[in-house]
Amino acid sequence: MPISFDDQARLPPLTSYDEVAERQRLADVKAFRQYLVETGTVKCLVQMYQHTAKTEMRLDNSKILTQFLEKHVQETEETREIQMLTEENAIMRNRQAQLTAQADALAKELDAQTKLIVGNELFQQLANAEFWEGDDGDFLTAGLPIDLLYRRFCGNKVDKATRKVLVNLVRPFSHSEKEIAGNNPITQAAFAGWVADLSEDLHAWCRDDLLPRLTSVPLPNEPPYERELLQEIRDTGLLPDHLDDIPHLVYLERNLAAFLDAAAANLWPTMDA
Repeated sequence: MPISFDDQARLPPLTSYDEVAERQRLADVKAFRQYLVETGTVKCLVQMYQHTAKTEMRLDNSKILTQFLEKHVQETEETREIQMLTEENAIMRNRQAQLTAQADALAKELDAQTKLIVGNELFQQLANAEFWEGDDGDFLTAGLPIDLLYRRFCGNKVDKATRKVLVNLVRPFSHSEKEIAGNNPITQAAFAGWVADLSEDLHAWCRDDLLPRLTSVPLPNEPPYERELLQEIRDTGLLPDHLDDIPHLVYLERNLAAFLDAAAANLWPTMDA
């Protein structure tokens, strides 16, 4: 069926073969140029031209192309290998930094957990039911009253001759009744966290000296520092008439005094906190 004039008028004009061929040729040329750029051929040709203009003055050198391309290919491969190794090194350095950071974080976490273990073990010894046999209260559950802390370390044995608790003569001022009145009981969680935050020297003393002392006493109800304190007091020769002079001659161990002062100065949270 023939096409009407109206339909023919609405149809787009036909593109000639030559125009289609030219469009394809230009597209192919564009794609080829892009290929030369992406493969580095253009850069290679520019370098060859620069090399020829700079070093090759003989027009009859028929090997100039092959000689240049051999050297160029070798340099290109070396450059690519160097670039690849450089990128690999950068990736490895970045990975090394990440692993180092992870190792440091794990080391800090391990150190924190180790210090918490020391604090928990120390509190369990301080609140040992065998030591406090006869006293009311479960200190592991309710917390250890801070006014009993000095007693746990140094005892409260009454001297028969003077009828006084001799170890109280060297009791730190920070643990006097007036200073510690109204302080909250020390809970295990709060105590363990506090021990973990002590200075490195004082924490090491808790781990290497105080904890072994508490666990190696001959009797479970014996304070670890009581015997040596009483012996030092008796060795002064001031008993029984010069008790006031004893604090000037007998002192608590330096780390024990620092530990007690720090415990008295700490604001212990309540059970509900």
